[in-house]
Amino acid sequence: MPSCTGSSTRLRAPSLIYLSPPPQALL
Repeated sequence: MPSCTGSSTRLRAPSLIYLSPPPQALL
């Protein structure tokens, strides 16, 4: 079970990065 949750979190991390606005918007 814990291993599954760890993999899910790893998949969520990149997804959040893609959803986040481009660096230019932050600047």
